Amino acid sequence: MEWGAYAVGGTEGGGARRSIMRRTFITLFSHLVSAAALSGCATTHTRPDPHSMAPTTTERRIEGRTTLNMPIPIPGQSTVIVPFAIESEKDWYQTRDPYSAGGMTRSSVYAISAAPAASPSYTLNNSLGLTTTLSEGNFADQIRWSSSGSSVRWHNAILRDMSSGEEWSILDKRAVISSWSWFGSQPRAGAPFVAKFLLFIATLEDTNHDGVLNDLDARVAIITDPAGRHPRIVSPPNAQVWSTAYDSENNKLYLLVIADTNGDGKFDYNDSPVPYSCDPTSGAAAPVISDPMLRRVEGMLK
Repeated sequence: MEWGAYAVGGTEGGGARRSIMRRTFITLFSHLVSAAALSGCATTHTRPDPHSMAPTTTERRIEGRTTLNMPIPIPGQSTVIVPFAIESEKDWYQTRDPYSAGGMTRSSVYAISAAPAASPSYTLNNSLGLTTTLSEGNFADQIRWSSSGSSVRWHNAILRDMSSGEEWSILDKRAVISSWSWFGSQPRAGAPFVAKFLLFIATLEDTNHDGVLNDLDARVAIITDPAGRHPRIVSPPNAQVWSTAYDSENNKLYLLVIADTNGDGKFDYNDSPVPYSCDPTSGAAAPVISDPMLRRVEGMLK
């Protein structure tokens, strides 16, 4: 209760008492700071790694730490994926992803979720924010896929067969992998999941000619066999792949592709998206809808 009186200083001799309390507070605060510093030296907690993928220029040497991350086992295979990147340390005030330069970075996999049992419909939410309800027959149930993976920032992916010791890389040039997934059919009850193929989304070319590989440039879909061998590009080279979905019933991979259809030098929401499909085992992707049919239905409205 005396502290309130000293803090206000409304009594005789309050100035002297305030001075004494101020010195006492400073001394106690100094002791607390010293104790915190000592306890900090003894703790096992460390600050997060400040490194992230270094900006990927097209010509200059990329400076930074060579980084290999934890191996990722491929279901049903003896091979593992080892992420590789050159990473640089960011200053404390730098929070921006070096790959993100204002482009339309999107998730690479459709998500399908079942509605409550009382309703026979399913909801398909894609990465563009569009929602479609599938309720006719068992159509939704026919779109079966399983995938794992995520948005990443790799300069390459190294694969190693842990049985034979063979090693190879997905990319053969300077590039950025921004997403990866594996796909396969839903296994029978009690059976393990086995990957049918791997999918990588990568930026290979500086299509806007600014000297940096980032999300303003084209990004393509690269498919490999289940073990990660024989990578091949399946999507158009001067476009961005925004979304993917796998129909294992018919063994079709679907890609939502955005080209610069309005000619403004960018890939964004003002461009017309076009769905493509391909057989994951062979061939390149092609538009799902023919141009004559598109023009026909478009002509009904324009």
